[in-house]
Amino acid sequence: MKKGKMILASVYLMVLSSCGGNSSDTMFGDIPSAYEEKMINWVKDMQQLNTDDKKSEALALLADFTKEMEELQKEMEVRAEKMKGQTIEYTIEEGLPYQLVSDIQVDEVKLPKLGVIGGRDSGMRLKVKFSVVLAEVSEEASLRLYYLLTGDEGNVGYGTFSISQKVTVGDTLHLEKMIYAPDVPAQYQESCRSLAFVSEGVFESERKVIREKQKEWTDARKKELGLKKE
Repeated sequence: MKKGKMILASVYLMVLSSCGGNSSDTMFGDIPSAYEEKMINWVKDMQQLNTDDKKSEALALLADFTKEMEELQKEMEVRAEKMKGQTIEYTIEEGLPYQLVSDIQVDEVKLPKLGVIGGRDSGMRLKVKFSVVLAEVSEEASLRLYYLLTGDEGNVGYGTFSISQKVTVGDTLHLEKMIYAPDVPAQYQESCRSLAFVSEGVFESERKVIREKQKEWTDARKKELGLKKE
């Protein structure tokens, strides 16, 4: 029963960050929306039950849903495997203390984890490889690469890559990093086409705007599902 409650909670969180879209040629492909139909239908079925009086029916629905999601996971693993080796487009702001000197290549695609409640590991992730050359070195112990996830819907997410090793000007660094799908509806995840590497100032400014948009999208999804009162 405890496991069932964890799955239930994680599904609601996944539904709030999933909706519409079918762009198979973008950064995250069409994997995010592939989960949507089953999750939405299951949530609606659960909402029609009074789980206090119909616990057995709720558990039956949960068991069926879990089986369906396990089957879906196998299908998505095939799609994820085909995405390996793809390259991600990028732009880079002038004046940054580094330059990219290779493609950003997808090395591994990690699928959403059903049963993981919240946290970065609950969503889709891309392990990528790329190389940078240091143009200058700051006095700080580490270098941080700031980026925005951008595409058809504008900037919809953000992240950073940290480099903690000791570096000098002219060093070429071969990096392996993780890109996390933004916690937004699937139509926005699937709009992501490239990374925009920016300065810390631009990053902080854009992050505020993106967070506001993410809240609007999440609230709209809650309202659509009847989880948010007028």
